[in-house]
Amino acid sequence: MKMIFFVLITFHVSTVNAFVDVKVEETANPTKKNSELKKQFHDLISRSQKIFNNFIEKKKLKPLKIVGHWESNVVNAYMKEYLQINLVEVSGALLRHHELTLDGLALVICHEIGHAYGGKPERRAPLFKASVEGQSDYYGTKECLPKILAELQPSTTLQQTSHLKEICKLHAAPSYCERALTAGQSAANLLASLKDQAYPSYDTPDQSKVRRTLRGFPNSVQCRLDTFLAGVIGLVRPSCWYAGRG
Repeated sequence: MKMIFFVLITFHVSTVNAFVDVKVEETANPTKKNSELKKQFHDLISRSQKIFNNFIEKKKLKPLKIVGHWESNVVNAYMKEYLQINLVEVSGALLRHHELTLDGLALVICHEIGHAYGGKPERRAPLFKASVEGQSDYYGTKECLPKILAELQPSTTLQQTSHLKEICKLHAAPSYCERALTAGQSAANLLASLKDQAYPSYDTPDQSKVRRTLRGFPNSVQCRLDTFLAGVIGLVRPSCWYAGRG
């Protein structure tokens, strides 16, 4: 990941933490570019900000600012430490992409929030610390997504399948579980599309095992989908990125 430091007398900007580890600019899907979608985008940003303002105030954590850039055509989102706040920036091109639903975008935002508040394992440097990519995915579905989806009307673009119903039947809130896993599939499909990888499935978990916990992105999109699943249904973090320490 590209490391960016601006050292000035009065402030610093930390390393940028992104959702996607490739830079892609896409022409918006014309069927999704409309005023209603723009309204949904900014409404999600506003709701997410309000939810985490309350959370941060209770926990006495560093403030968070979520900024939406609707006109941006870079398909990504970012978190960086800026001045004395954690700054999350979200591109409108994400929601305009044909693979991403509104619930999927909520998960992308949660991943970026996870860099700030997801805890260990972390990357550390003299001026900042941030949860590693896998932990940000895990925190995203385990801790953040339940808060946001509770305040968001369900997205209906992807069909919830009988397989998801089977996975979620023992969950304390099966309907939420199915919705969250559908959001995870949407976000993973976006990643597969951007990275030119095979589309992942909850049926085909990544069997790889790392010797040391990864600080960067997992090698496969499948590993990230497995992590979304683990967060939703309360499994341990997948061994395709987590070695059980660090």
